[in-house]
Amino acid sequence: VVVFFGPKHEEVRRIVTHELGDWGADWKAGRNKEAKCPRMTGKNGFKPLVKPIFSHRQRKGISQYNVVIGYPTESYMSNDTEALKILASILGDRMYKHLRHNNFEYGKGIYHPGVDTEFTTAHGMIYLHFSTTNRQFANHGVGMFVMECRRLSRELIPRTELEARILYMHDYEFIEPFSTLTGELAVNVINAVSCGDTKLTKFHARGKKLKSFLNRGGREKLREVASKYLSGHNATVLFEPK
Repeated sequence: VVVFFGPKHEEVRRIVTHELGDWGADWKAGRNKEAKCPRMTGKNGFKPLVKPIFSHRQRKGISQYNVVIGYPTESYMSNDTEALKILASILGDRMYKHLRHNNFEYGKGIYHPGVDTEFTTAHGMIYLHFSTTNRQFANHGVGMFVMECRRLSRELIPRTELEARILYMHDYEFIEPFSTLTGELAVNVINAVSCGDTKLTKFHARGKKLKSFLNRGGREKLREVASKYLSGHNATVLFEPK
């Protein structure tokens, strides 16, 4: 396990003890315990990296290179959460086109490139993960991701590209779970509550928040968020065959 983002081990243990340490006693006594989300150090747990971080690991039994590169962000309750998810969706589409769609040689290149976000009460991050056949392609994938992150920090997203991404996210990721993907909806609700959105206010406002970036000034706001999180230092983890 390699950990770069979020609180240190002792702080995590303190949070877990505070939240869950006496739940067993409460359950045996028949009492209910309302979860109270702790206050984190820094704004929404966000601390930019002061320098690039690179971790290189060798592992027996694997035949490919596995790479993760990412940037720390604010936590779940941040006002930037939906903007970061939109940026991740834009990056994911661009990286797939760069690293997979544009690779025409079977058995070479980069596989399964994906850009995701993770948010908790303690921290957040946006990251690219992929596998590849050699170190050269690993370096290429990392370089392309950094280039696209910097591009988002400088340039406005084309209106047609942004509209396609947001409407997909609104209709499929936000609306669809309420009608046909109830298992996914349950996971999303549990995640929201565990991250401090106990009344699901932020959860239910997501659709409106997503579409707000189609309004005037939305593209400028996304560029501002990208500059805040994606223009600084990043952390990279590389697993290679031993």
